[in-house]
Amino acid sequence: MHQNEPTCVDRHEQIKCHEHISQENLQIETYSNFTACAGVNQISMGNRFISAPRSIEIKQSQIPKISQYMLKTFHSSELFVKCPKCKKTTVPFRWAEKCMVKLSTIEYGWPSKMYECDNMLEVPDSECDKLKKDL
Repeated sequence: MHQNEPTCVDRHEQIKCHEHISQENLQIETYSNFTACAGVNQISMGNRFISAPRSIEIKQSQIPKISQYMLKTFHSSELFVKCPKCKKTTVPFRWAEKCMVKLSTIEYGWPSKMYECDNMLEVPDSECDKLKKDL
């Protein structure tokens, strides 16, 4: 059947919030040091003011060995993460002997460990030094 046929209906399912999403209560091994999301877990944003352009959504598998879960049922938030979008809200400043910037979350991510950006992000010392020279 062609998907544009008038008799074709989209299928949507809604589930209630619960502690374990999988049908089989699997102990899923996820990356402990997930590095795909700039602005989360002290991952650098480089020289960008916003972590990702509006048109780009970063979704990456959070399970290193997914083949061991073949033929199992998962919720998408157990398989992938959607990175939050982070924005630098200050110029670089010195704090506790480190060069830092403050961040704010402009779009939330999922699952919960990727919901918000870090409050502050360490940046290279050269950023603070450059600012000091300009003053």
